[in-house]
Order: sequence, then structure tokens, then C-alpha cells
Amino acid sequence: MKFIHIADVHLGALVDANHPWFALRQKELWETFGQLIQACNQNKVDLLLISGDLFDREPLLREIKQVNDQFGLLTQTQVVLIAGEADYLQATSYSQDFAWHDHVHFLQSDQPDKIYFPHLDTEVWGLSYHEPTKTQDLVTLLSSSDLSMGSQACASCFDTYRILMAHGGDALHLPFSKEALTKMGFSYIALGHMHQAKLFQKDRMAYAGSLEPLHPHEMGEHGYILGEITEDGTHFSLIPLAKRMYQNIQIAITPKTTLSFLQKDLSDKIKGLGQQHLYTVTLTGRYDPESELGKSLEGLCYDLGLTAQNDLCLQPSASQADLFSCGNIVHLINKTQPNFDILSLSAEHAEDLIGHYMEQLHQLSPDPLTHKALMYGLIALLQQ
Repeated sequence: MKFIHIADVHLGALVDANHPWFALRQKELWETFGQLIQACNQNKVDLLLISGDLFDREPLLREIKQVNDQFGLLTQTQVVLIAGEADYLQATSYSQDFAWHDHVHFLQSDQPDKIYFPHLDTEVWGLSYHEPTKTQDLVTLLSSSDLSMGSQACASCFDTYRILMAHGGDALHLPFSKEALTKMGFSYIALGHMHQAKLFQKDRMAYAGSLEPLHPHEMGEHGYILGEITEDGTHFSLIPLAKRMYQNIQIAITPKTTLSFLQKDLSDKIKGLGQQHLYTVTLTGRYDPESELGKSLEGLCYDLGLTAQNDLCLQPSASQADLFSCGNIVHLINKTQPNFDILSLSAEHAEDLIGHYMEQLHQLSPDPLTHKALMYGLIALLQQ
């Protein structure tokens, strides 16, 4: 029995808002989902397992119809889906009473439920969210169900494949012990909630991750899990499908680095890695504060260890536009320091405010965070 396992598609998500490619990214979420449907047909899979958060929120009726139209293109695949914490089922949810295609099966109960496919001799278990959180232990919920009794349709069968679909794994979202869940004897456990794919081959368990990366922290390959269950066991692997990846670039500069050289270096790196991808660029080293590059960097936010520092780097000034134009740069983080001649400045400003400020600079703790903050203040004073 062949299957494809996906989760956390988050159709309708506002990915990379405030960036020029924002509208394109929304469109790409749907395009990639369409390509996933094609992959089901090309691989002639028997089951498509969608382990929650197909939508980023309660879906609109037109969005449900659009997804159902995609399901209608499947030639031989049965679809089983559950609702996650993002698209949890509410009293007003259109998806509850929607007339899905006959081969689409929505396990809507918030308690473990199942569906049996006789032609596959396969039983699929799952449960949906009715609230944004679900703190009940998954293993406990399964143990209190009729899991041990087997399906009524195949109560006398001994070789029935059993699959579990679940969305969670942390304290607020269906917590579970991996070891305890593995011992329950499922042929495969199709998990959702983590946006990074994570495969546990020996435990016959996997997080599919999101089809497309949705946040700069979600680096690496994204796609779907293609698997097969046979008498010899369960075998599965991640198949890349995403149109883009988030990647990090780090560039060290020196006092001799010019703005044009940095721009070319950054452009070349992005071309080498792929211009379609999305980048967080971190600048390190020391720069000449009197240079064109120095003037450009002065307005760029400093990495001061602030939780939200990335958000402060979203809007470049006119002087930094050349750097952002090198590619799809999500964040530009400044970890550089001005290359001041501290001794000369101390002598030159011995009797004024700058001199007193620098004296305090030397007396305070030399830890990196304090030093960066004081350097930032020194730049401001020298611009007076």
C-alpha cells in the first residue's frame, strides 16, 4: 500500500508580508499543493494523509471548494484529513457540512476515530481539533478508545495495516511519549505540527513538515513524505517539492570593503545559491565609518540581542536599498562595528562630552552586548 503524507500546508497564510514577493508567495502555496496532487497520480498512491493545518485559519467556502476541486483530480487516491490547531473546527466552519468528493474522508471527531479501506486492508485512525489547543495526552486518548478491538469491518483480520494521523507533540498540542506511541503497533504514524520534516524510520513515524517553508527559521528541504507499507515493513522518505528555501548568508567586511564590493559579493553569493530563494544576510567585521559603506550601515539596525531585532530590519532606508536589491533578502542583520581609533578620539575629545562618554565606555563591562550598544551611542555623538 503506497501513501503520501503531508501536513501544515497553511493555505491562505500571509507569508513574508511587507516584502515585494508577498503576493507571489501566497500564490505559490496553492501551486505547490496542486503539484502535490499531481505527485499522487504520478506515484499511483493509494492514500493521501493530511495531518492537520491544511489551512492557515478557518477556511473560506471558496477555499474549501478550491481544495475539493484539486481532490477531484485524483485518479486512484483516497484522501484522509484531520483539522489541526490553525484550522480547528468551529461551529461556523464550512468544512464540517461540506459535500466533499466521495474519496475524501474527514475525521472530524475530537476523539480518536477511524476509517477502514477494505480494498487496501488498511485502517486509518485520527482526531481533529475543535479548539486551538488540545492538552490531552495522545497515548491516553488512544488507549481509552476501541483501538485494541480492531475495526468491525475486519475484526477477524490479522494483517490489517494501521495508520495513525495526529497533529501535535508539545504540551499544548496533543503531548505524547514517542516511545509509548511507537509501542501501540501502528504500521505508520503520520504527524503534523512541526514545520520541519523529521523522520523516525525505526519507529515508523514522521513529521511531514510544511510543503513550503513559511518562516526564515524553517530552512532545509520541504516537501512530502512518500511511503509504502508491505509485509516486509514500512519504508518512507522525504521528497522535496518546495519552490523556495530560506537560507542564511554571512559576509565579513573590513575597513577597506567598499559598498560596491559588498554589493557584488552579496549578488554573487545569491546567484550561486539560487536567486529564487529567500535570504537572511548577516554582516560581521569592522567598517570605516567615514566611507560610503559606513554611512549606509549607520542606519541599519544593530544586532543587540533583542528578541524582535529581525523585525527592525524589515524596512531599508534609501541608502541601504542597493543591498536589498541584490536578491530576495528577508532580513539584513548588522553585527559590524565601526573601526574607530579609540586612542586618537580620546585625545581629540578629552574635554568634551564625547571624551567623557568614552571614559565611561572603558570603565563599563567589556561584554559584547554592552560594547555594541556603546559603539552605537558613539556613532550618534560623532554625528552631532
